Amino acid sequence: MFCRQLIIVKGPLLAVAFCWLLFCTQRAQAQTEQELLQPINFQDLVTPATAQPPTAQPPTAQPPTTQPPTGNQPPSTVQPPTRTNPSDRSIPPRPRLDLRRPTLGRSSRVNTLGEYRSGYLADRLARAPNMFGDFFMSGGQAFIFGQTGPTNIRDVMFDMPTAGGSRRIKISDNNHALPTDRVFFMYNHFHNALNTTVGPAPPGNKSVDRYTIGLEKTFWDGDASAEVRMPFTGTYHVGGPALPTVEGGNVGNLALILKFALLRWDDAVLSAGMGIDMPTGSDLTVDLRPRGLLLENESTHLLPYVGASMTPTERSFCHIFAQLDLATSGNSLTFFDPVGAPTPLGVLNEQNLLYFDVGGGFWLYQNPDARFCTGLAVVSELHLTSTIQDADKLNVPGVGVFGNQNNRQDSSNATIGVHLQMGPRSTFHVGGVLPLRTGADQGFDSEIQAAFNCRY
Repeated sequence: MFCRQLIIVKGPLLAVAFCWLLFCTQRAQAQTEQELLQPINFQDLVTPATAQPPTAQPPTAQPPTTQPPTGNQPPSTVQPPTRTNPSDRSIPPRPRLDLRRPTLGRSSRVNTLGEYRSGYLADRLARAPNMFGDFFMSGGQAFIFGQTGPTNIRDVMFDMPTAGGSRRIKISDNNHALPTDRVFFMYNHFHNALNTTVGPAPPGNKSVDRYTIGLEKTFWDGDASAEVRMPFTGTYHVGGPALPTVEGGNVGNLALILKFALLRWDDAVLSAGMGIDMPTGSDLTVDLRPRGLLLENESTHLLPYVGASMTPTERSFCHIFAQLDLATSGNSLTFFDPVGAPTPLGVLNEQNLLYFDVGGGFWLYQNPDARFCTGLAVVSELHLTSTIQDADKLNVPGVGVFGNQNNRQDSSNATIGVHLQMGPRSTFHVGGVLPLRTGADQGFDSEIQAAFNCRY
């Protein structure tokens, strides 16, 4: 502003030359002192009102004088003032730009990518990696009594992959307690997650591949967010020609998750929210040749949770999540016979679950000026899951038994992985999960997971 006033009063040529000299002087002193210079009062440098305005021709240069001019004689050469006492702070310095909150993953609040980049990387809480996650659980087991096959009587027993094998939703999977604008993609491979036995054949195991796309959008000035997740799974097919066939479909349940930041500091955030798991996934069908069974995916699940994310130092971070998974209704089981109408067999209620997840890590490498990899971190996590009620079992005479035959289950899994920060907006992580329990509480043999997140 002062430079613009000087241009109007002194003329274009003299103003440009003077401003350039002043700029160079300030830059040189700022580099040596590492602080802002005291602003120059240009009112002391302009020509008094009694003096004649300058002509088009620049005045003849005069040797610099050590004493200030007296009377109405204007100074011929002006030396830029210097600060004789660096501790003199009578004029307050220019306020620093707050790079934390306005740039938590929101490039629309800044003017350039450079400002977005510096603001995002300056906030160590926002750049803390998301929690990885771990969880998979079937909808219980089905034991179908012997059915007449081509040559003998065959029984069928299998883990039920309700909603395409992705019925249960964990809030902590690929998540952060801080509301964030992002789109993401997750891949999970659960090795030997579903047990199957058809007829006299030896027991087998089926692996599950799950693919999840999602979007999270903040509101209330970044203090809350709404997230949508949609999972898909690989084809689940058990049986074959002349044998009973079990199919679980490929579509999972659509989940809506609301997140609210209750308390927020520079290095920590405490949040709470509610998720809703809607029954949009596939039904489970059992072809008994010629009869059949249909287990419909009808139950809506409520997912209340609390979470916290912290960055105690510039290089360390940690996350804590606690969540409930509450089923609001059951899933209907229907028996089909080619000679009669469909027969409802009852409703199978799923167990309510309690989750507790804790994890943390350490940045091995951080370089905000790198073109591609701006950070590399290692992460380790512990995940605990427990059923909070006895299993509901549906016993249908002459057909079979449906429900969790193991009743109460408590699973414990450990996750370890690496997190790659790619610029200010994109992240990629890959990790592995190992069960810490055996037997019915194991759930699966192992898991490989990967996730990509992009802020916008």
